[in-house]
Amino acid sequence: DERLAAGQPLYDLDLSGGSGDVEYSRQLVFTAQRKGTLHGFLGFWEAELAEGMRLRCSPGGPPGNWMPSMFRLPRGLAVKKGDRIHLAFGRRDRPGWWWRWEGWVET
Repeated sequence: DERLAAGQPLYDLDLSGGSGDVEYSRQLVFTAQRKGTLHGFLGFWEAELAEGMRLRCSPGGPPGNWMPSMFRLPRGLAVKKGDRIHLAFGRRDRPGWWWRWEGWVET
């Protein structure tokens, strides 16, 4: 596994009903499990279509129509084991799916 830290859920959405208004601003903190260089954040998803029927797009998962998304940083950031990796993630207030993200490392 090449990841610097274990994955975390960013959103848990129920699209089965409701208004569809979702607050997309989130901040996560990861703990680095090894040293390396942080180049960005990998985004993937899983959807439950019906009870017992799942569709997913994840690293190492079966091939599908969608690939995981890489949210790159402008430059690589040095990371040491135990550092705290921060991700601020959200959607811009525009039509369509425009994302904004920022990452930084706290030693």
